[in-house]
Amino acid sequence: MHVRRGNDTTAGAIGHGSTTLTAGSPADARQMVRSSLESWGWDDLIDDAELMVSELVTNTIVHTDTTHAIVALHRHPDRLRVEVTDASPLSPIRPSEPDPNRLGGLGLKIVAALALDWGVRNTERSKTVWFEVAAGAQ
Repeated sequence: MHVRRGNDTTAGAIGHGSTTLTAGSPADARQMVRSSLESWGWDDLIDDAELMVSELVTNTIVHTDTTHAIVALHRHPDRLRVEVTDASPLSPIRPSEPDPNRLGGLGLKIVAALALDWGVRNTERSKTVWFEVAAGAQ
């Protein structure tokens, strides 16, 4: 994953990475989140943010025909916003009760449970699934 990181001391700093989707892409996204949050001193957000970005990138791999994704981190004074953009305009299916006979299907439920807020922004040719987490004491 190619990663670019903004100034680590300013609000609005951005960590940004793009990748060709492979089985290793969720791990690449987790590493990008970890290194960005460590450089910003937001270690308390790492575990939840890593889990959620991994779920969103995995959903892109499993549920779309696209081969490329962009992961962006936006640092605000009181929160972190993480976005995963892919070339499929189809919105993900909102979380429902999991099927006990099916493996998986919990990714967006996990995001909904851990995130301060989350959603989807669609365009004609792409979508961005995002989540926000509140920043702790700094």
